[in-house]
Amino acid sequence: MRMITAAVAALAVSLAVPLVAGARVVPQKSIGKLKVGASEANLDAKLLDPDQLIRTTGIVSGAPINLWLYSGLPIEFEGGNRVTEVRTTRRFERTARGPGVGTP
Repeated sequence: MRMITAAVAALAVSLAVPLVAGARVVPQKSIGKLKVGASEANLDAKLLDPDQLIRTTGIVSGAPINLWLYSGLPIEFEGGNRVTEVRTTRRFERTARGPGVGTP
């Protein structure tokens, strides 16, 4: 039963962020179609609700930060409604030349 639950959870996570599944990483620019600078409203219309939403304040800037957390993919909005940072820990996301998470 736990194996089925884990498989269903993995499927749900993969469907939650369809913009980046199997995504190409372009450092400092994008992961798949998820681009730095995209509006929060645009992403809200395309993505399922995040697993967790954190609202905080930047230590240095003092600007408000909204952090949408998906499994292995945090999306940060700092000081406004535009994506300012996207990170990944997903091994299937790679740059055009092949390096990705876990590449030595």
